[in-house]
Amino acid sequence: MYKNRGISLKDNEKLYKITDDGEMNEVKALPNNLPKNKEVFDYDKAWFKSYEKSWLFLVDNLKPHELKIALKMASMTEFSTNSLAPLDNKTQLKQLSDLFNIGINQVKKAFENLFKVGVYASFKYSHYKRGPVEEWVFNPFISFKGKLVDSDLKNLFINTPVARHFFA
Repeated sequence: MYKNRGISLKDNEKLYKITDDGEMNEVKALPNNLPKNKEVFDYDKAWFKSYEKSWLFLVDNLKPHELKIALKMASMTEFSTNSLAPLDNKTQLKQLSDLFNIGINQVKKAFENLFKVGVYASFKYSHYKRGPVEEWVFNPFISFKGKLVDSDLKNLFINTPVARHFFA
């Protein structure tokens, strides 16, 4: 079956293009170059990119409970923005303790270290619908949900320890 720009043809059908002078030319279908027993997995779904080099850096530089927090944060990110909303600097320690399943006495120090390493950052900006917003954003050099990353978002994290290690 041939699919292109929303056009689907059965195996016994051919696609033709009519030129300006009325000539009909057959449009050649691209060959299927997939190896046998292989298929495209969720090709039309959003991407979740995870960068091994960054995670290995975190494994070497975080305590186990901090690494667990970073992993859960990566799974919580919003599509295309990496936002961790509703988390922000006003989130209560008890809420963070419950959400990430760690002791309340570990929360403050763990999140300070995650911030220092560059796992997340806190940004204040003016949202076009919600007005002034403050929220945490996960570092796209660790993982990112979406097909395209905004250059401004990437540049906000370019000098974090994780990003420096990413490019090393």
